[in-house]
Amino acid sequence: MLTLATNAEMYLKFGFTVHGEWIVNRERIPRCQIRAPTDEDEALEEPGSAEDREEATIGKRVLMYFPPPLNDHYAEIIESYDGSKYGGNYYHVAFRDGDEEDYPWREIQLGMQWQAAAGFTPAPHNEKLPAGPISSAGGPEWGLKEMDELTPRMPGLAGHYESTDGCGYQFQGEPNYGLVARGATGASAVRRHSIIDEKNHGKNVSDPLGGQFQARLNESVASDHEVFPGIRNCFLYMAQYHPRPAADDKKKPTTWSPDTKIYEYYSPKVLTKKKQQHFKAFDNSKHYHARHGMCTNEPRAESAGPFIVSEAFCACAKCLEFKHSECLAQRHVGVARTVEVPRKKGGASAVTQALALPAFVAGIEKGETWAVTAAEDARAAEGRYWLARMVEAPYQNPQEFMYCGERIDKDFYTAKIHWLRCVRRGAIRSYKEEREVKYLSMNAVIRTDGPVVYQERRIRLKQR
Repeated sequence: MLTLATNAEMYLKFGFTVHGEWIVNRERIPRCQIRAPTDEDEALEEPGSAEDREEATIGKRVLMYFPPPLNDHYAEIIESYDGSKYGGNYYHVAFRDGDEEDYPWREIQLGMQWQAAAGFTPAPHNEKLPAGPISSAGGPEWGLKEMDELTPRMPGLAGHYESTDGCGYQFQGEPNYGLVARGATGASAVRRHSIIDEKNHGKNVSDPLGGQFQARLNESVASDHEVFPGIRNCFLYMAQYHPRPAADDKKKPTTWSPDTKIYEYYSPKVLTKKKQQHFKAFDNSKHYHARHGMCTNEPRAESAGPFIVSEAFCACAKCLEFKHSECLAQRHVGVARTVEVPRKKGGASAVTQALALPAFVAGIEKGETWAVTAAEDARAAEGRYWLARMVEAPYQNPQEFMYCGERIDKDFYTAKIHWLRCVRRGAIRSYKEEREVKYLSMNAVIRTDGPVVYQERRIRLKQR
């Protein structure tokens, strides 16, 4: 799976995204994906003479598609041309792994097109943009539209610096530094520099921007704007009503003054997709806060994954020229060294909480009672958790719907439940089952080893 950082690089360098939806100035960025060739793909007409064919192909780099079980693209140079070969397979490509293939003109042309766009071809978005009146009562209409053509903002992008907070996962994150090491030879061919900040390092640009959504949504109430529930609806609302920074960047010329707003939305399917890339850790990784993926040798980058690390990020004249061994501030940032992060072979992949959810849900049966994390504003009633009895076995919701004013999202694991209301607290709690059916997202269920076991007692009222 391509990282979200790679998604940003593809947009800046090529003008398209790979995952999710991006909206800039009320225009949705085109989407491209890697796919197999189809009969609808267009190619230039093959030249008539052997001389013209050689001139159009020999020495050109192509990205050739290999069908399943590989189902992937591999890049190499067109090595030779032989017009006497059977079936029009005149063009010879020798790959680094020893494989040699002969291709016809059409496949070679498609390979050139894929190489020019890192192997990506146009693909439709999963969801349509809203149209018509914004409010159910009429009034202004949606102004969001599709961007007609690719408009890369930085077509010459060669390097990407990313700064992240200093949590332990980012220090030890194998996918993070494994992909940093391979950035220069990856899909975007952009050198990636990763900077890990210390904890409590102070405020930066992410802090005020992080609160912008809440502030703008609060304003929507005062502005009498209708905002439908759900993450994507909030994303569309912000893209419609707040497409640009409130003040022109020329009026506030500071380091962090934005000149463009980019709204991004990723569906749960994208965010919970299993990551296939795992790499071996290098010793004492927490000691190094700056990582530089400089290797441009594709075979070496793929097999060994070498990259340069140092104790802290440095912006001296030598480091900005990527001469880290000649750093002018070694006394402060330490001596840079090269480490390797090869791919793991056959290692067990890490299972995140989101990926473990389907397996957890499969073990929940009808009639069981489970503890549910209570919302912060509802904890006063019963404490940090509530109890819910499963009226039916949980399932993956096939279609979005509204129930009692609450929006139930598509593809979310959901269950029909009855809440258990606490009627007596103390060393032993007593509960009464409510009969009103509710829908519960299984993400809220506390993942214990099994359901809650309780003694059922029936109270008989004395007749007077």
